[in-house]
Parts: sequence; C-alpha cells; structure tokens
Amino acid sequence: MGRRRHVALASAIAILLMGSALAAALGGLTRSAAGREWIRAQVERALAGATQGTIHVGALGGSFLTGLTIDSLELREPNDSLFLATGPIRVTYDPRDIVDGVIFLRSLDVQRPIMRLQRRHDEWNYRSIFPSGPDRPRKRRGFGSRISLQNVRIRGGDVRVNLPWSPDDSLRGVRRDSAITAALRDTSRAIRRLGPNEFEKEYRWSRIALQLAHAHVADPDTSGHHFEIARLDMLERFPPFDVHNARGTIWRRGDSLWVDVPRFDLPGSTGHMRGKVVWGSGLPMRYDVRVRGDSVAMRDIAWVWEGLPQTGGGSMDLHIKNERNLHVIDYVLQNVDIQSMNSRLRGRMTFGVGAPVLIVKDVALEALPVDFRLIETFNQEPLPLPWRGAIRGTVRARGGPVNRWKLDEARFTFADANVPGAITRGTMRGELDVLFPAFTVFRGVTVELAQLDLRTLQALDTAFVRLNGLLSGRTVLDSSWLDVRFREGDFTHRDGDAPLSHFTGSERVTWGEEFMTYDVALAALPLSLTAVARSYPALPARGEYRGPLRVKGTTENLTVVTDLVGDAGRLEVDGLFDISFPGYRAAARGSASGLHLGRFLGRDDVPATNLALHWSADVSGDSLADLRGAASVRIDRSLVDSIRVFGGDAHVRFLSGTMAVDSLRLESAAFTAQARGRLALAPGRAGDSVTFRLSLDSLGGFRRALGRLTSADSTIQRTADALAADTAALDGTLRIDGAVGGALPALRINADARGSDLQVGTTRVRDLDASARLTLPVDSLRGSVRLHLEGLTAGAVRLNTLTATVDAPMARRASSDVKAEFANGPFAAAHADIGWSRDTTDVRLARLRVSTAEN
Repeated sequence: MGRRRHVALASAIAILLMGSALAAALGGLTRSAAGREWIRAQVERALAGATQGTIHVGALGGSFLTGLTIDSLELREPNDSLFLATGPIRVTYDPRDIVDGVIFLRSLDVQRPIMRLQRRHDEWNYRSIFPSGPDRPRKRRGFGSRISLQNVRIRGGDVRVNLPWSPDDSLRGVRRDSAITAALRDTSRAIRRLGPNEFEKEYRWSRIALQLAHAHVADPDTSGHHFEIARLDMLERFPPFDVHNARGTIWRRGDSLWVDVPRFDLPGSTGHMRGKVVWGSGLPMRYDVRVRGDSVAMRDIAWVWEGLPQTGGGSMDLHIKNERNLHVIDYVLQNVDIQSMNSRLRGRMTFGVGAPVLIVKDVALEALPVDFRLIETFNQEPLPLPWRGAIRGTVRARGGPVNRWKLDEARFTFADANVPGAITRGTMRGELDVLFPAFTVFRGVTVELAQLDLRTLQALDTAFVRLNGLLSGRTVLDSSWLDVRFREGDFTHRDGDAPLSHFTGSERVTWGEEFMTYDVALAALPLSLTAVARSYPALPARGEYRGPLRVKGTTENLTVVTDLVGDAGRLEVDGLFDISFPGYRAAARGSASGLHLGRFLGRDDVPATNLALHWSADVSGDSLADLRGAASVRIDRSLVDSIRVFGGDAHVRFLSGTMAVDSLRLESAAFTAQARGRLALAPGRAGDSVTFRLSLDSLGGFRRALGRLTSADSTIQRTADALAADTAALDGTLRIDGAVGGALPALRINADARGSDLQVGTTRVRDLDASARLTLPVDSLRGSVRLHLEGLTAGAVRLNTLTATVDAPMARRASSDVKAEFANGPFAAAHADIGWSRDTTDVRLARLRVSTAEN
C-alpha cells in the first residue's frame, strides 16, 4: 500500500473517530438530564441575547435529531408584561433542511398558547422585544430566511389584541363624557381606561383549536404570511361569534389580513365568508368582510342589538365594514328572509354599532307579517298597553341614530287580535325617536289613515271614549305616543250608514295609568249626533251640526265647550262631563235657539217648534233608576206648532230613582200649565205623584196650530182649514186637573176636566165634565174614561146630555157605553166591545136602544 493511501486511510479513520466522538457526546448530552438542562440554558441564553425582553424555555425532551419537546415557553416585554406563553410544544423536522439553511417544521403541536398584542403610541408591543435597530442590508437568502410549517395543531389557544380607542370625533363636552361613560360601562365592548384621556379596546379570540395544513411564515420570494386552515374552532368575544368547522386561507401582509373561508359553522348557522381586516397607522381596526348566511339562527346574531329575538332564523347576506367613521362598524344585512315569533321579515337594513346610539339605516323591509310579540321583544320589556295582533306592510327609511330616525314611508295594515275583525290601515312618514320603542317619540310624523277601528283603542284602554265606528283622515304627530300631539288634523268619522262627521283642528292625548287625558280643539264640519247616538243610545239628540268644539280633560272629568249650528237650530254647551263607564255625570249649562225639537230628537211625530231656551244640569248616574242631581230649564218666547209660548221654567231634582218636580210653569197664547210633586223613576222606588193643572182660557189660541194641521183624511183637513179661516170658530174655557203617579214605565194618570161655553166650528157645548183613570204604558193601557156633555149643539142636532164611558179592564180590550138625551125628547143608548192591535181596531156593537117622544 502506498504512502498516500496510508495517509488517506488514517485521515478517514480520524474523522470517523471524531464524528463518533461528537455523536457520542451529543447523544450523551441529549439523553442525560444534565445535558438537556445545559442545552436548554444555552438556547435560553442565545434567545435572550437576541431580544430585549425576558424569555423562559421549559425543560427539553426528544431525540433532538428529528424532533424535540419543550415543556413550556414564556416571553415577556421589558416591563414584564406577558407577550407569549404556552404549554407543552412538540415539533418534528428533518435535519437535512437545517443543513440547507431552511427552517421547515414537519409538524408542530402547541398546547394552551396565549398571545397578547398591544399597540400604543403607534407602536406594537413586540417591537419592544424585537427592536428593528438601524437599517442594515438584509441578506435575501441565508439560514432562517425561509420558514415553513405543516401539520400545525394548536389547542386551547387564546389571542388578545389591544388597540387604542377614543369616542367619535364629532362629540364634544358633556356628550363626549357620556359616550365614554357608556362605553366603559358596556363590558361586552371591553374598553378600559389607561390614563386620564387614554383608552384601549380589547379584541379577544379564545378556545382556539386550529389545524393548519401548511403555513409560510417567511420566504425570500414572497412577502407576508400565508396560512392554509384545515379546521378552526374559536370563540370571538366581540362580535361574539362561536365559530366551528371553519376552513379556508388567510394571508397577512403588513397591517392587513385577507380571509377566504368557504365554510364555517356557528351553533345554529352555516355560511361562507371572505374579506379583509386592516389595522395600524394609529387608526381603529378597519373591516371589509362579506358573509353569506345560508342558514342563520337568530341567537347567533342577537348580539348586534339586545332587542333582537333569540328564536327563529332564516337566511341573509352580511357585509361588515367601517368606511367613513372607523369607530362605527356597519353590519349591512341584505337579502334578509327571517322568521321569528310569528313574524316574517324580508328586505335589507344596516345596523351601525359603536356610536353613542345604535344606528339603523338604509331600511327597505316587508312585513309578512310582524306580530306584536316581536315588537315587544324589540322593546325589551312588556309594552305599556296590551297591543296584540299582526302588522303587514312595507317600510322604507333612510334611518340614522335610533333617537333621530328618518322614516321615508311606512305602509301598514293592522289586524287587531284584541278585537277580531278590527282592521286599521294607513301610512306614516317623518322622524321618530325609537331608542325605547315603548316610549316612541314623534317629531313631525305625518299619519294618513285609510281607517282606524275605534274598538282597537277601546280595547287598549277601557277609559277611552266609547265611540264606535271608523276614523279616517290625516294628521301630524309630535311628542311621545304616551303623550301624543296631533296637529293639522283632518278626520272623518263614520259608523255604519249614519251620516259622517268631519273634523279639522288639533288634539293632544295623554295615556295615564287610569284614564286618558284629552285636549281637543276642533271644528265640526259637521258633527253627526245621529252617529254618536249609536255609541251612546241614551243620547236623545240627532242631526248634523257645525261649529267649534273644545274638549279637555279625562273621560271622568271632561270639559266640553261648543257652539253648534244645524238644521235643528243652534246649540251651545259649556260643562263638565264624566263619560266613563259605569256611571255618568254632567255638570253643564247651555242654550238653544231656533230649536226644532222634532229634528233635534229625530222624530216625525213631534210637532214643529221654534224654541229658545236655557238649561243647566248637575246630574249623575247610568240609568233613571240611580239618577242623582238637579236640572232646570227656562223657556223664552217660542213657537210650538205655531202656538206662541210666552215663557216658562222647570226645576227638577233626581233622588236616586225619584224625580222631584219642584216647579213647572209654562205660559202660551193657548194655555197655561203648571205641575209639582214627586214621581218614581223605577219600580220599587219611593214616590208619590206629580199634580198638574192645564188651563185654557180660550180655545182661540189653537187657531194657528189648526192652520198648520196636515192629515191624510181629507174631511179632517177640510175641517181644519175651515176652522183656521173662521176667527170665531174656536172659543170657550177648559181646565184640566190631574196627577201622575206610580213608577216608570207603569204610570197611573188621574185627570178631571171642566169646560164651559166651548165652541169648535159649528159645534157648541155649554158644559163639559170629563175624567180619566188610566194606567200606562200604552201597549198595555188599562183604566176608564168618562165624558159628560150638556147643551151640545152640532149642526141640526141638539142634545140635552151626552154621556160616554170607556172601560179597559185588560190590555188591548175595552167596552164602551154611550147615552144621549135629545132636546126634543128622544133617548138613545148603545154598548160596544172594542179590541185593538198594532194596526187594527175591532168594534162590535153589542146593544143599541133608541126611544122616541111618542114612546
């Protein structure tokens, strides 16, 4: 063997021995506890020299040749604030990659990592640990220039990012202080004070379970970081998303993060997402993320606003962005189709979160329908009034902060569940404050009602005016709906086929715990009392009237002042009324002029009148049986069926079922009437009787009335015409005395009449004596009537006496006896039985006896 060969062989043996010795030494170090501790200390010392923070490397394990384990790792800032801490770490690699200068981890398993990133004064906290130092030319390639990982698994991770926060720049003074106080109080937003005027907001992702198929941390040929996510589960604090089964790709370049997630799941939702998040430059985090919710559960998005329901769901597109005001994050909901709480909503809208007040804008929704259960959920507490039912319609609104919310147009149809069949339809536009929906405030909101069923308002508040029918028209609303003011009102009220009422003016309605308070100033154009009487049957008035109407107070203490003119005349009322059920009260006074009583009462059987009167009343009760109080009427010069009335007055008192007529007096050209006494108004009530006297000094006073008589019977009409033409055709005196007793409706009437020198046309009576003993009502009339005449002359017939009696022992049956003694001697007597029904009278002559002078 030659010399050179011996040298080469010796060198190889030496190198082999040295390598073996090195391997043996390395093996000894990695296999012994002391050796591993020595390596750990050297690694920790080397890392500490490359950083300005504090680093702790836990116990090492593994083969060190193809992998190792680290018990724990902790890295702190120079101020001892935690930056990174982990539990056990396991990593595998190929030593040939290290020889090539590449850090390529074949697998990485990290348990319970915690990372805290903080940005202060436009500087990230990791810069204090890894200072950049002076700019030096960087080697494009070299050891560590390429770092890649695959098969990465992170379990139980927690990442916190703290960024500077400040209230909206537009806020000043007290409003800015209020915004800061509200933000610090809202724990979900995780905002805390660092100094007198320094704040930060924490973004947190916890319970992170991440599997990365591949990750590029550093590459000389590309910039930034690239991560291929095989699966990600995590809980985001704000917005609060509990994400599962997410997969996709993330790129990070500088202060920007791009995300493309073709699939993710929330507890009740699934969808996909892509977009970017940008931070840095001393600005809040910027979002531009689009999410398609293929299946959305309301409980997963209810965090947007605490008034959103927790049940139901549907589908939607969500665009998260903050373009103009970076402090406000817009959650743009598009293609919304959500069902919850017996409601369905379709359309689009945007929530702005982060401003001092929630922003709701760009609204275009369709209610199919919206149930009041959902509205009550929006309100976050029961509504002050028991609304029930569903609203269908559309809403278009520019919106804005919910305390100054711009409504462009809302069209609605409300089906009231409190009153089946009650429908309200209309439109609205204007500005509202819906910060607290139960106390919604109107600011110039125009409402146009196609119809409002008044039964809805009565069901909401039993103290509401018991006026039935439908209201339609237009008005402008101001103030809270619990104290709403109406202006520029123009309303029409209709109730069935009754004449319409039309009102213009203003009104204020305040909802109270017990009663509603009204302050109404209207012009009736006209007011239909016929329609009002359908709701208040006890109201006798009918007809249409025009004039001002002022109503103020509550339903139990309502001041009414009005001056109305209609076909029935002029009516003035000024008084205090209680129209709440049960029990009513009126303490009022008024007057009437040119009053046509038949038209006022809506009755054709009442004679024509032209009355002028004044009245006053202070009465209470809900029926005649319990009526209490007093009333008086004074009649001035008037006409009653063309009979001149010179004047009169009446004073009565109501004593819980009894009417006391203290005085009644009436003087006219035809008669004088007066009455006094007490009358029971209900069975079983104590009463006596009302005595009356009717005096006719001359029948001539009825001439004008006869002239206005119209009759279907031509004979009667011809007689009336003849009487009116003959000024001497009526004459004589008549006095009627009587009493009315009993109790309504069963009254007893006892009356006696005396007359002398009576003349009606060519018929004359020297003396008249009559009496009546009757029991009412008319449909069951009973009793007796007696008539005795002396000196009767009727044309060529002359009678000394004529006596007629009618006895009615039972309802609708009577018998009559007539006796006549002629002046020249003959005598006649007859008996008849009489029966009658509503439209038929049956007279049967039972006996007839006639005697002559020769007999």
